[in-house]
Amino acid sequence: MFFHSIEFYVIAVIVAAAVIGLAARPSGRGEARTWLLPAELSDADYVQVPAIAIEVDDRCDIRLLRLGLPGVEAVNMSVTLIGRDIAIEEHAMLSGRTVASESVVAETLLTFTGPERYHLSYSAPGLSLFAALQFTVRPGVRIYKELTLS
Repeated sequence: MFFHSIEFYVIAVIVAAAVIGLAARPSGRGEARTWLLPAELSDADYVQVPAIAIEVDDRCDIRLLRLGLPGVEAVNMSVTLIGRDIAIEEHAMLSGRTVASESVVAETLLTFTGPERYHLSYSAPGLSLFAALQFTVRPGVRIYKELTLS
């Protein structure tokens, strides 16, 4: 007889609303952490298309290569991690030399990742270039992505 009472249905509706509310609640992204990482520069053997290349080593560290940089003196990368979203902003100091065939590769190492799926956005506001991708950090993963105008 309890299942036919109004009190039962009121309690059932409240419990159902609580379950739906908990299921629909967005997951917390976590705190934002930011690093300013210097990049090692090396001369490219040939002029390259602006792109990024990602290689994951056995420790799940990400080796990030920025290819096709015009002649630069220094490159720093501002890396922000929020949950599993990685946002990288390139800060390049262009050199005064204007040699059309000059191309530089910048390399940096991201050591804060684990074997998870990440969303990465890379922007170079000084050159109006952008790339976005998703990937899973697993040893041996290699990804190449060309930068497009933003």
